[in-house]
Amino acid sequence: MDVFKLVRRFLGVDFYCGVGIGDIATPIRERSVEMDGSAFHLSKEAMSRAKRERTELVIVTQDKGIERDMNTVIQLILHTSHKWTAKQREVIAFLEDHPNATQTEAARHFRVSKQAISNTLSRAGWDQVRKGYALLEIWLERLGVRQSRGVDFAESTRRR
Repeated sequence: MDVFKLVRRFLGVDFYCGVGIGDIATPIRERSVEMDGSAFHLSKEAMSRAKRERTELVIVTQDKGIERDMNTVIQLILHTSHKWTAKQREVIAFLEDHPNATQTEAARHFRVSKQAISNTLSRAGWDQVRKGYALLEIWLERLGVRQSRGVDFAESTRRR
């Protein structure tokens, strides 16, 4: 999910991204077109769904229950984050870039009170978004993404 957050933050454009989580049946090659497996087929399906549903990110897996739950959480995160003000985005970006920073340190950085930072994060729903990301990480681990399974990102395209 970190890659997705970085692309959104630095490109500043809307885009579609399809992620397929599955097996890779062939040896790893330099070019993805030279490989095969369910991860690649699922990523194509995910990209088609993202475009059809006009949503930024869709994950497709062979476990449809986890897939449904993950995509629901993703949509809630996207819905929440699209409502953030520029100041909320700035504070959240600082805290993401400095994961060990406290609200007091963020307040010092932005030259505001700790209460102002707390209010900014509360209005942004940041605690709920963080819990959503944590839940997505648990599901990815259950799907074995950190182990031997493959993840393929279908080519991301700008939304028009």
